[in-house]
Amino acid sequence: MKKFLSIALALLMVCVMLPVVALAEGTTLPTAENGVITLTEDVTLSDTLQISSDTTIDLNGKKLTITNKTAVYITAGTFTVKDSGTNGEMALDGTISVIMSNMKLEGGTISFNKDPATLALVSGNFEMTGGMVCAAADGTACFNPGYFGTSKIDIKGGVVKGASASTAVIGCGSGSYDLDVDISGDTVVDVNHELINGEGSNNVAFDIVSGTFTGKVDTADIATRAGGNLVVSDGNKFYVGATATATVESATSGTFTVVSGNGNLTIKGGVTVKNNTEEPITVNGKEIPAEGSYTEPTNITIIVPGDTTPAETPKPAEDQKNPSTGANDVVAAAVALMAVSALGMAVLSHKK
Repeated sequence: MKKFLSIALALLMVCVMLPVVALAEGTTLPTAENGVITLTEDVTLSDTLQISSDTTIDLNGKKLTITNKTAVYITAGTFTVKDSGTNGEMALDGTISVIMSNMKLEGGTISFNKDPATLALVSGNFEMTGGMVCAAADGTACFNPGYFGTSKIDIKGGVVKGASASTAVIGCGSGSYDLDVDISGDTVVDVNHELINGEGSNNVAFDIVSGTFTGKVDTADIATRAGGNLVVSDGNKFYVGATATATVESATSGTFTVVSGNGNLTIKGGVTVKNNTEEPITVNGKEIPAEGSYTEPTNITIIVPGDTTPAETPKPAEDQKNPSTGANDVVAAAVALMAVSALGMAVLSHKK
């Protein structure tokens, strides 16, 4: 009896340590190997995917569809989504709730299909280094922090797409809480309405270090959130920080407007930089005053047609000596005659 109880207790402990995953009837996810659940085919779940300890799902180029209004419920540990294949996707009809826990997106696409599906944070943390988060088209924000505690959204890469023309990328919920938002790296944010709304009296810190911003971007808003980082626009997109510098300095044509920040740029020929700040900026070592502009001239190579007459072939060195005029022969004869005369005079002197 004691042996049976020991085995049962051991099995219970193993079950408690495993991630809790609720599956739809007749649908199963692959067994985790080394802590990673790797999809081998498309999977559809009708029940909530519950995460209560560190869990990683590798989409592996496949599609995980969850139709429940509470799609993923994370209460402990870190839930990581990655994609070792291509075009892997989590297609969700409901919300991802990160409650006093963590979530990481390293690859693949998380697409919210229906309102009010969103990524909700309640004293939770979300980190993104790749992949895409795409909001539903019918009026839902990508992220919805709220209620209490401190939440953090740290986007270091990938694409965030606000699909609705009437909803912000980050829609702050009700309650009293602190929110810290950081956007950096080569992140691309597509804004269809505004970056954030509903901040109210909550303590929200929103810092943009670098990245590309497209769509309906408010110039003053992005300049404020970028702090002292360089903000540049090409008329269609806004570039911040290191992204702005790299974009302008690699361009071979076009016009860029510096919106804010202290620009010190090196540009190629054919590129124009306008200074729309209140302070001077530096372009190719030249100070450009406020409201001024500078265009780097395009280098023009002028090719002058050469003489088509065939060049004379240089003569070998032995043929380069002065032409013979006979002078050398005359000199030699004179020297010989003087020698013979001197010899004759010597003989006569001896006879005397």
